[in-house]
Amino acid sequence: MVVSVAYAVSRNRVYLVGLGFPPELDTALAGQGFEVKLVTDIADALPKDPYDTDPRMRTIILQSGISDENRLGLTRAIRHCKQHLDLGFNVVIACLEAESLTIAATIISDQRLSNDERIRAVDLGTLVGKQLLNFCQVVASHDAGPPATRVTFEGDDPGDHRLLLSRSFHDFEEPQSVRLTKLEGGSAAVYSAEVIEPGRRYEPFIVKLADRRKIEREIANYRYYVELHVAFPHRPPIVHERCVAGLTTSTLVSWFASKSTRLDKRLQTTSTPAALIHNLFEGPLSTWRKMTRQDEGCIGQFYRDSGRLFNPNDDRLRYAYKKAQLLDAAVRSPQEVHKSLLNAPLRRLDLCYAHGDLHTRNVFVREPGNEVILIDFFATSGETIHSRDPATLDVAIAFLAFEPGNRAKRLADDVLRQLYEKNSLSVVADTDSDPRVSSIMAIRKEARDRCTDASQYDTSLGIFLFDAACRERSPLAYVLGDALLRSTAE
Repeated sequence: MVVSVAYAVSRNRVYLVGLGFPPELDTALAGQGFEVKLVTDIADALPKDPYDTDPRMRTIILQSGISDENRLGLTRAIRHCKQHLDLGFNVVIACLEAESLTIAATIISDQRLSNDERIRAVDLGTLVGKQLLNFCQVVASHDAGPPATRVTFEGDDPGDHRLLLSRSFHDFEEPQSVRLTKLEGGSAAVYSAEVIEPGRRYEPFIVKLADRRKIEREIANYRYYVELHVAFPHRPPIVHERCVAGLTTSTLVSWFASKSTRLDKRLQTTSTPAALIHNLFEGPLSTWRKMTRQDEGCIGQFYRDSGRLFNPNDDRLRYAYKKAQLLDAAVRSPQEVHKSLLNAPLRRLDLCYAHGDLHTRNVFVREPGNEVILIDFFATSGETIHSRDPATLDVAIAFLAFEPGNRAKRLADDVLRQLYEKNSLSVVADTDSDPRVSSIMAIRKEARDRCTDASQYDTSLGIFLFDAACRERSPLAYVLGDALLRSTAE
């Protein structure tokens, strides 16, 4: 989802590629305010260098016929368009006969574009009067976003992302340049982007490049669940006019959270970890966790439906299970645990809004003042299990590896066993021994004070311990998770 904005040029040109288009189409498009250009070959509309493409282009309309020559020409044209879809335009295939509609659909499928709404086949032979007007309005509804310009990038090489980034920062051409620094981003590519201009300074941006549909979902989540419920200082604003969509990848551009440190780094140096956790619950999570209600359901099914239940067939989890059997011969298999969660009896569940993926790399702390900032809202949802956010962070901190130094790199096994005993909200541990332990105790205090159900908290911990067993290939996490889940089923 990209907000329509004003650009240096208006993307209002429609290219008709081929011969024999009905004159009514040209007239109807012009009536909608489009500039229509007729070309005989797709290469006339899309030159080899994408930066030479008409920046005003919004839509390309191709013809589909039933002859072998037309079929080969359409295949070539779609293949050529596919290589340029990062530029933001869409493609409409105008079919003059019913048979050509089937041919066009087959070619789109062969190019693996069937699920891309920016390439569609339309029976133009039936488009008369109001239908033709509606067709033109569909063309008008497409937001092509900003065009690509020849932006100079310094720093880290953007590689295949250069074209999309040149659209996100299309208005920063020479003498300006954009300095990129690649950051850790998991499966996404993440850069900090600093605009360089002699004599002027700009606030830096953060750019995430990921699967187009994931970015669309994250932007939608931000609009529906974040903007109205998380106060401005606790979230970096999305710069919607710089978010652009390509063929398979989109950009999400937000302002950089300046003077901030990621929570996993901050915990290694802070002397007040409990205060950081308190600020997290009193700050960005506060409004979400006040919107609570109860409903009847199966907690395992709830986590499955939200995509947060472990995959019992994951090879990493099977490895952890085999090693876990050396620690506890009675430990259940991943399939047994998974089945028991899904077949658990219905119960009253506490629900609320949540971040959905509250691990330490999605939490930043701004200094001074310990103000907490959240990022990455792909998993954010309107309702989920009340214990989901605190339990996610609880386990993430427990298996957080510190850099070698004055403190142990990982928590000792006996400490982990103590932390993840039955009735975890009642566990008492030495908070002076390690800031991770202090943080976990603070999380559980916040959960108790905010009326989190103890049994549901243990179940959530058990599920996320299985995530840790998979991610860390940890047999101890597996054993602890299985024991907690057994205890909540008793």
